[in-house]
Amino acid sequence: MLLIRNLHAGYGDVPVLWGVDLKVEHGDIACLVGSNGAGKTTLLRALSGLLPPNSGSIVFEGRELAGAEPERILGAGIAHVPEGRRLFSAMSVRDNLLMGAYLRRDGAHAIGRDLERMYGLFPILRERQAQDAGTLSGGEQQMCAVARGLMSAPRLLVIDELSLGLAPAVVDQLCDALRRLNQEGLTLLVVEQDVATALELAQHAFVMDTGRVTRSGSSETLRNDPAIREAYLGAI
Repeated sequence: MLLIRNLHAGYGDVPVLWGVDLKVEHGDIACLVGSNGAGKTTLLRALSGLLPPNSGSIVFEGRELAGAEPERILGAGIAHVPEGRRLFSAMSVRDNLLMGAYLRRDGAHAIGRDLERMYGLFPILRERQAQDAGTLSGGEQQMCAVARGLMSAPRLLVIDELSLGLAPAVVDQLCDALRRLNQEGLTLLVVEQDVATALELAQHAFVMDTGRVTRSGSSETLRNDPAIREAYLGAI
C-alpha cells in the first residue's frame, strides 16, 4: 500500500531524514518506534505533505506523492492525526469531526452515517458533541482527533504519538478501537513512544534512529530482539 524509498528531508539546512526506506502492506497495523529526535514526526510530516522532502519517493497505492500538497495526499486516502491532537479548540466536538470530512463529495447522508459510526466507536464523543473541544480531557481529545481523521474516510490512517500523556485505561480503549477498525479493513501506521504498547498493537514494526530505519520486522521478532529489549523495553 505504502512504499517509501530513500527519503531525505529536514528543516532548512538541518537534515533529519537520511534515506528512509519503509513499506506498509494493505490491512496492516504498522508501528514506528524510536527515541526522541529520531525523526519519526518528521517522517510523518513528509508523508502527509506538511514538509516537502528533499529527495526520495513516497508511493501510495501506485501513485507518487512525494512533495504533493496535503490536500492531494488527504484526497488520495492518507489521513494524519498529528502529535498534540491539534483540535479546533473553540469549535464543538461535532464540528471538529465534520471538519475531518471537508474534502468528501459523497453527500450528507454518508457523512452523517460516519459521524454516527464515530459516536459508536467513542461513545464519550456523543455525550460531548456540543462541548468545545478545548475543554475535553486529554484522552477525550485524542479520541476526537482520531475520529476527525477517520471522518475523511481514509484507507491509511497515520497517528503520531497515540498514547502520549494518557492514562493506561484510555490507551487500552484507543488500541481496542484501532484493532476494531483494522479488522474492518483500515490500514494503520502508528508512531508510539511506548514501545511495549506499540509492539503489542502492531503486526509489523520499524525502528528509527538518527533519521534512518535501522531495524524492521514482525512485532514478535522485534519484541524478542535482545538489542530492542535492552534499548526500549528495560530488559536484556
